[in-house]
Amino acid sequence: MKNRNIILFAFLALVIAQLAVPVQMIFHNNDILSNGQLYKFKAQPIDPYDAFRGKYIHLNFEESTLYTKDSIVDSESYVAVLGTDKKGFAKITKLRRKPIKNETYINLKSLYSYRASETDKRFFVTLNFPFDRFYMNEYKAPKAEESYNSSVRDSSKNVYAVVAVKEGEAIIKDVMIDGIPIKDYVAKRK
Repeated sequence: MKNRNIILFAFLALVIAQLAVPVQMIFHNNDILSNGQLYKFKAQPIDPYDAFRGKYIHLNFEESTLYTKDSIVDSESYVAVLGTDKKGFAKITKLRRKPIKNETYINLKSLYSYRASETDKRFFVTLNFPFDRFYMNEYKAPKAEESYNSSVRDSSKNVYAVVAVKEGEAIIKDVMIDGIPIKDYVAKRK
């Protein structure tokens, strides 16, 4: 009887532990979405043949490439300090190794950097954002992919992702086309 109680207790502890991890992840992500500062990241076109994998839209952002006066090491972790431009879109104002208190930043990696020319004192840097996928319902995703790709190539369209940022972490809240959430934009086009 005593062994049976120990086995039952161990089994319950295992079940609780397995449930605790996904529940904690859900609460953590919802906290970022609810309490994080919102930024709009301007989208840019990518190769249409690799634009959609499975049930998400692969996104590319204008801010993923930039010039900086600081030497950046390839494949290293940095924090990108965020600000906004005159149109309200997210702008990386500085790349640092560590954040400074009261700054809004995203943890990311540098892919590669190089000096534009021998006389230029700036470095051209390509960054890997931790968010580049917007997941959708599998039945709506193909039409959303088509709408996203055609809209991002049309210079008259305003395509961007609304991203919640909190303490270095970022989660895409929505993808917008001309101020309309992509789900609604696709539904309107039917």
